[in-house]
Amino acid sequence: MMFTCIFGYKYVKVSIHQEYDDNCEQPPYQEFYQTTGWCLDGNVEMTCSEDGSTITSKAYPTSNGCKGKPNANVQITANTCSEFIKGEYSCVDDFEIPSNTLVYIQTNSSCQDDPNWKDEIRLVGYYYLDYCIQSNKGAFEITCNSSVPYRMLHNSTTECSGESTGYSWFKEKECSKENPYFQYCNI
Repeated sequence: MMFTCIFGYKYVKVSIHQEYDDNCEQPPYQEFYQTTGWCLDGNVEMTCSEDGSTITSKAYPTSNGCKGKPNANVQITANTCSEFIKGEYSCVDDFEIPSNTLVYIQTNSSCQDDPNWKDEIRLVGYYYLDYCIQSNKGAFEITCNSSVPYRMLHNSTTECSGESTGYSWFKEKECSKENPYFQYCNI
């Protein structure tokens, strides 16, 4: 992973909306904060303009640490509904984690049992629990059974009414220095 020191805003906040919500009028179902200038998954880097009015998202062809020439360089106007991963993008200095969410965190190399993990946050995000997420593959809701997150699946692509048609459990790799990612239910 590569980290570039950028003066100005610390995070790019992305509020992800339903794919059918053309104007981002409904509440988002997911939000995340990515450290400005950090290379996510080895191939996506987002930065803010000095005044916070524009977000630049660069995608690189392979997971090579965001080096070389990007194959996509998208300019996104802050605080507007963007077609680039349907949502609203903004530049912020801090993040909030609301209750009733499934939280996921990626650090530079620490796990939740390390007392210094909060100093190494590179990405923090959350899904709102019990919120119907529309998808062309079928609608679903994310919920937590005590501390275990799972998806309740539905037959419709746009509604989560009636009985669910199945469940899908989240199975994440255990957090480690090589995989510094963990999640928890924030109820």
